[in-house]
Amino acid sequence: MIHNRPDPSESPLAVGGEGPAILAEFLIPGVGLEELMNPATGGYWHFGFHMQVDVAEMLTARKEAAYLLPTMSMISILPGAAETAQTVYLPHDLKPGRMRTGFQHYGTLLADGRENRAQPSERR
Repeated sequence: MIHNRPDPSESPLAVGGEGPAILAEFLIPGVGLEELMNPATGGYWHFGFHMQVDVAEMLTARKEAAYLLPTMSMISILPGAAETAQTVYLPHDLKPGRMRTGFQHYGTLLADGRENRAQPSERR
């Protein structure tokens, strides 16, 4: 997603006026991210799961810690990722609507990629 919003509170990911969600992917949809999204070619499995917003929300409801802590360890190269996730990220993810908000980010990635590829190259 390419957003021209100087104020992060204007982000579509802001929930209840509490600021934007925390995102960890660093590639832009439509400009390389798709390769990381394909587990058949060595990409990460969580993209497809998270893109199914309703299913991901249903399966992780009231199990946020059980899902997030091992997942953070699996997809992080840093030692202690689960501990960091538990103290830094989990308190935010336990707030109402936060998990769905994160999943909605993934739910838009394919459309965002199409939109980004369609934009004139001078805007990238």
